[in-house]
Amino acid sequence: MAWSWVRVKTGTSPKLRDCMGGDTSAGKFVACVETIVANRNGRVDDVKFEPNGRWARVRFWWENPQDRLAILLDLEAEDVHDLLSAEEMDGLRGGG
Repeated sequence: MAWSWVRVKTGTSPKLRDCMGGDTSAGKFVACVETIVANRNGRVDDVKFEPNGRWARVRFWWENPQDRLAILLDLEAEDVHDLLSAEEMDGLRGGG
């Protein structure tokens, strides 16, 4: 359905901590985020880290609002921005 950009703390979500074990590397974080999102029928498109290393911005695709909400809760995501294509916007406006 749409893309979302979210801000995720790199070590606080219980699901992330469980997946990462003791490995705090950026690569392990990305792999775990991809797994968590995929388990909720989503797909990670991009992960960018803030310079302090404590936060990352994650762009992911979600199929329906229930999956989106589950992903947000699983990652304990903040600063959520949903992104829609022109076709999706027209569809929401009834012009599609």
